[in-house]
Amino acid sequence: MLEAKGEIETLADTINEMTDTLATFADQVTTVAREVGIEGKLGGQAKVPGASGTWRHLTDNVNELAANLTTQVRAIAEVATAVTKGDLTRSIAVAAEGEVAILKDNINQMIANLRETTQKNTEQDWLKTNLAKFTRMLQGQRDLETVSKLILSELAPLVSAQHGVFYMMETSEDHPSYLKLLSTYAYRERKNLANRFHLGEGLVGQCALEKERILITEVPNDYIKISSGLGEATPLNAVVLPVLFEGQVTAVIELASFRRFSEIHLMFFDQLTESIAIVLNTIAASMRTEELLKQSQSLAEELQSQQKELTDTNKRLEQQAQSLKASEELLKSQQEQLQQTNAELEEKAELLALQNREVERKNREIEQAKRSLEEKAEQLALTSKYKSEFLANMSHELRTPLNSLLILARLFSENTDGNLTQKQIEYARTIHSSGNELLELINDILDLAKIESGTISINIDQMRFTEIQEQMERTFRQVAQDKDLDFEIHLDESLPPTIHTDSKRLQQVLKNLLSNAFKFTEQGRIRLTVSTVTSGWSSENKILNQADQVIALAVEDTGIELPLRNNTSSLKRSSRQTEPPADGMVVRVWGYQSAAKSFAC
Repeated sequence: MLEAKGEIETLADTINEMTDTLATFADQVTTVAREVGIEGKLGGQAKVPGASGTWRHLTDNVNELAANLTTQVRAIAEVATAVTKGDLTRSIAVAAEGEVAILKDNINQMIANLRETTQKNTEQDWLKTNLAKFTRMLQGQRDLETVSKLILSELAPLVSAQHGVFYMMETSEDHPSYLKLLSTYAYRERKNLANRFHLGEGLVGQCALEKERILITEVPNDYIKISSGLGEATPLNAVVLPVLFEGQVTAVIELASFRRFSEIHLMFFDQLTESIAIVLNTIAASMRTEELLKQSQSLAEELQSQQKELTDTNKRLEQQAQSLKASEELLKSQQEQLQQTNAELEEKAELLALQNREVERKNREIEQAKRSLEEKAEQLALTSKYKSEFLANMSHELRTPLNSLLILARLFSENTDGNLTQKQIEYARTIHSSGNELLELINDILDLAKIESGTISINIDQMRFTEIQEQMERTFRQVAQDKDLDFEIHLDESLPPTIHTDSKRLQQVLKNLLSNAFKFTEQGRIRLTVSTVTSGWSSENKILNQADQVIALAVEDTGIELPLRNNTSSLKRSSRQTEPPADGMVVRVWGYQSAAKSFAC
């Protein structure tokens, strides 16, 4: 370092200070560039003490560049993280320009598309699930009033309706058809409202006449009031729905709500009314059949009574004939009395002939009623066939989009391009697993249709007992760990290596039994035992009595209804068996019933 004085010294100090500032600026800018561009650290700022003028502006520009980049990247990362966790309401709102702005807009559009697709899938799942629910709920019902009340009580809360009425079509040869009030939901009877409507009368009658849905979007304030214990208010929407079977109106449903009915609700109404029409027609046919049967029974009783009267008349005629023979001498002397008696006999003969003709007429009526009953039985069989075909077609239609969903979920879980995170892969696997379970449920529905139509087939093959153990372990081990239960599977050493049965049906039964056992067991253990047995079935069961070997599959649990020491002894056996294989061995699957729960194979 050279010594300087005066102006030279001042110039030297200025140059040294400028050199220090430049070195500090270069170091700070290099640090920020390395952190942001190489290390990926955001939020860094350059600090140059004493900088002013151009150096100050350069420092501020570098800091502004780092701050803008930090804000934009963090905003995009925050929204992407939220979308990954399932929050599709978020969007990137940070200010940006150029390519960053294009990236922001593309990500926001992607989120909007994903949100719309998710909403549509959710609505379709809701629609199909609730249609299946109502189909199951209405099966087996035999009373029209009970069915109508059940429909309103389940339908109104489902679509957020607070008011509902159910009108049934009444037909007669004596008067025109009309709609009669059958059931209501939160309905209060008023003097100015009728309980029956003819076709074209009011919105209910007009809906039945046009056979089309009527939607009222803005209900007037004085139209109707929905009341409760706290107050009353006017609904926002009202809808009148026709229930059609083969183009004929069988009923009309009217609903009112404080909310607007969505498009998915209206689509659900249209599809649900078809199922309701089938159920109502089936119940009506059953009621007509029962009525005809009662009439037939009444005619048979009347015919028996008339036959008894004829028998009594014949007996009286025989007695009179005997009396005539015994009184022949007396009758000869009483000619006039004999003529009178002959006249009476002729009248009785005419009466007998008349009664015979009446009996023949009754016989013809009974034969006609018999033919009518046979026709109704054929109609019932055809209705059952339509229902089975509906279940089969519905299962087939559900299977097509579900297979596409399974293929896409499998492709995402395989992550061929390697651009998904581990959590996203797990989500894809979860979707694939849930889709498979839904596919099995659809197959079960198809099996129900096949059972009802008598077309189900049994696929018999060889199955190792170790496969049963592995499948049940894989399915229920995690469930047992989550509920802190001991889960044991015991295979008896005397078992053969394989079993000749329908493996799918066997696993389905075991899964049902174990699922119910886990459902009703809060603590303790659940045990599946597979062993050979020599007793425990009815002595009248010839198949099991003649079998060389019988296999028992038993599920035991320590549910809350029964203590452990009484659980096994309180079981009531129910069974399902397969056809005996060539070696004579018969497979028998045991279910059980405890004090508060019942399961059967």
